[in-house]
Amino acid sequence: MSEKTSGAEPSALTAAIRPRLLAIWEHYKNQEVDAHNALLADDYQAVFPDGTLHNRKPTAQEIAQARMTAYTLVQVKAVPLASDAALVTYTAEVDGPSGGKIIHATYQVGEVWVKRAGEWKCRYYHGTPVTK
Repeated sequence: MSEKTSGAEPSALTAAIRPRLLAIWEHYKNQEVDAHNALLADDYQAVFPDGTLHNRKPTAQEIAQARMTAYTLVQVKAVPLASDAALVTYTAEVDGPSGGKIIHATYQVGEVWVKRAGEWKCRYYHGTPVTK
């Protein structure tokens, strides 16, 4: 796990959400589906980088099929949408196996986070591949 920051102090909102965001990625990498999904809202939806829509939390099989060996999150920023909702944006640099070798991919990510029962949870994920 790693994260690169710009050196500027994060907003209080970013500071509140960032540890949970990093935990989601770490649990995914380690294939810890229950811990991963505990950080997602019950009505979670996602648009994966391949363009597929998922209207529920991922299964253990789905996480196992999209393995990653390393990731770096760059320029994590949260901005408020309401007192209990935030837009989180960042760039994800991801390494993982494909076709018998490790490949590298970059995604621009936008997420909607909601505060439910006093805890921030990811409600919506959209990862878009970035070509260089």
